[in-house]
Amino acid sequence: MRASGIALGSQAGRVLTLLREWPGLEATAPYCTCGVGVAAGTCQILHLHADDDAELRLTRPAICRMYPALAGTERVVFGRSEDWIGIRLDTAHDTDLLLTLLSVAIKACDRGECRQAVTPCSAALYRDEPVRLPAGTALA
Repeated sequence: MRASGIALGSQAGRVLTLLREWPGLEATAPYCTCGVGVAAGTCQILHLHADDDAELRLTRPAICRMYPALAGTERVVFGRSEDWIGIRLDTAHDTDLLLTLLSVAIKACDRGECRQAVTPCSAALYRDEPVRLPAGTALA
């Protein structure tokens, strides 16, 4: 995976290095144009916006199912978007948490939850200019 704009020594760089071994994932330009995206098939499920900031597209159903457990950690940020959660990447433990939750995001994508209408990540929500999404991508 290519680390465009992400320092290789950062936690986000570590994520990209580890994801090279995961089958079916591809580094892409994120829809929000901020940082690096990671896609499973045609579904972008991870945006690394900076060396220490990630957003993961868990989807509303998965977030609702996991909310009690996710709310118990200070590393997960809610409220940016209904389908995405933020994760601050300061330590290797944060990276491990992100990789664990990435597995959940992949399963949500496999179940077809990514093909439903979704809200964009926070970087796209707070941009001055509109985000151009690929044809066929539905946003709520």
